[in-house]
Amino acid sequence: SASTSLSSKSQLQQLIPLLTISRANASQALKQINLILSKPCPSFKDLLPYKLQSYIITEQYDDAYTLSSTLLRSLSNNDCTILYYRSYILYQRGLIQDSLKHLKQILRIDPDHTLSQKLYKALRALSQCKDLGDVEYKNGNY
Repeated sequence: SASTSLSSKSQLQQLIPLLTISRANASQALKQINLILSKPCPSFKDLLPYKLQSYIITEQYDDAYTLSSTLLRSLSNNDCTILYYRSYILYQRGLIQDSLKHLKQILRIDPDHTLSQKLYKALRALSQCKDLGDVEYKNGNY
């Protein structure tokens, strides 16, 4: 059932492998990345995915959303890692249907992408529960 698959926020957070480092370490990493990126050097652009991860860990979802847009435009719309982070960011912003669209895109590219499979199932179940709740509310069952 949907309530079982989404019993806690921590279950969904486990779907983000980068959450294995602490928030404090991510904040420090973000400071260091920003310092490095302030210097003009083209190869430093490789740090941007790490900056995106740090934004997600520190729950700076607006900044993460903006950076993920930039990365998807500059790297590739088919980068499964960036698309996965983008789908997680969208979920955190309450945009479940948009998150599901990104996850479907990942699964078309890589049907074996385990994290996307898990997050897709969890968010689909959440969406179904939300839809059921909306119907019950409209019927006056609250």
